Amino acid sequence: MAVTKKRSIAEMELVFESGIHLIGENRVQEMERKMPFLPKTLEKHLIGPLQKNKVHKALELFDVIESVESVQLAAKINALAQELNKKATIYLQINISRETQKHGILAEDLLNMYTLIVQMPNIKIAGLMCIPEFSENLSRLKTIFQEMKILHTKVIQEFKIQERFELSMGMSHDYKIALEEGATLIRIGQGIFEGFEN
Repeated sequence: MAVTKKRSIAEMELVFESGIHLIGENRVQEMERKMPFLPKTLEKHLIGPLQKNKVHKALELFDVIESVESVQLAAKINALAQELNKKATIYLQINISRETQKHGILAEDLLNMYTLIVQMPNIKIAGLMCIPEFSENLSRLKTIFQEMKILHTKVIQEFKIQERFELSMGMSHDYKIALEEGATLIRIGQGIFEGFEN
């Protein structure tokens, strides 16, 4: 995934020409501004926090909402998706590093929250996502990503998931470790766009 936060349309067009067809945006408002200029075939994920008053617009703009971190937010998405006559695809965001300043479900609450959210008829849970602490300690990052993979496997086994179930983790500075530990989707911004600048 190319993370296009704060990137211009001109920058994004270079990325599209290279064959990238999946982008992540952090804010609903920014996607709304860019939307008229984007290819129709582009897959668009919301990867930043979602306020309840922005859910309706997010459902119109994005194909996947990766940052669902509470039953209350899921319930709002479910209700508005029903109004729009669609099934919303979401990932559950895990606060794997237990950082107080970050959004996300705590690991010990995941199975219970999954049980509640998976029953909502207008929602499809298609994966897990995390934004771990920023660290230069590669061993620490490896441990965090291993914990996420364990959670991912536990959910698949507990709920007997047969279809593809994503594990969205890893960014420009740590994506290699994330891939080694089982990420199926990595979110790269700086690492992609700096390549076009050089």
